[in-house]
Amino acid sequence: MKKLSKLLLGTLLTILATIIVAGCTSMNDSETGYQNGYYIAKLNHDFNDVYQATINSISSGITYDENGHAYNLLENSEINNKATITAVNNEDPNDRLEIIIAKISKNNTKIMIKCADHDDSIRSSALLDTINQQL
Repeated sequence: MKKLSKLLLGTLLTILATIIVAGCTSMNDSETGYQNGYYIAKLNHDFNDVYQATINSISSGITYDENGHAYNLLENSEINNKATITAVNNEDPNDRLEIIIAKISKNNTKIMIKCADHDDSIRSSALLDTINQQL
């Protein structure tokens, strides 16, 4: 009887853990990866919405570095459903954000984020979260 109880408890815990993990992964509305210094995500949103959310998150000052310094838009070009955005830190001109946004289909957009000249997946993913909150 004790073995059966332990087996049943183990099975229930396994099922519960599976449900929790599956729930957490399905809450994210994007597919993400990391390549050549860019944090890359496929968002299930329209290109124009992603583009505007990105511009708004930078120009409103809610995108900032680990010391709380905001970024200024340096480059903002959008041609044929592809946008290139560069922002520079107000306090450190070597600290840049490079963002490329491209339309995949009507409600699918690819965004590529690179922080400064180095791979910074934490800051890139934080920026993606900020953009997602604007959507």
